Amino acid sequence: MDKKDAIKLLGGTPAKAATAMGYQTVHAIYMWPDTLPLGMVDRVHGALLRIKTERRLARAAAKMGGQNKPQLSGDGTETAHVVRSKFHGVQQ
Repeated sequence: MDKKDAIKLLGGTPAKAATAMGYQTVHAIYMWPDTLPLGMVDRVHGALLRIKTERRLARAAAKMGGQNKPQLSGDGTETAHVVRSKFHGVQQ
């Protein structure tokens, strides 16, 4: 993956990419090589997955009317079950 592609995926600017990756400064993005090594690509994909999951949880919470807002848990299993049961009307 090229650095430019990763920046586009992570928000379109180096500042947004740094925030998405959890970096303290934008300089870390500027230090990336033009072609990212596999480990860095994996971290970019992980950040994208986290962002997507947070957005899904926020939408699910909004659909539930703000009651029992789902939170990201350590492994995500409890949170996913709560979201499915509340959103789909499944009894626990």
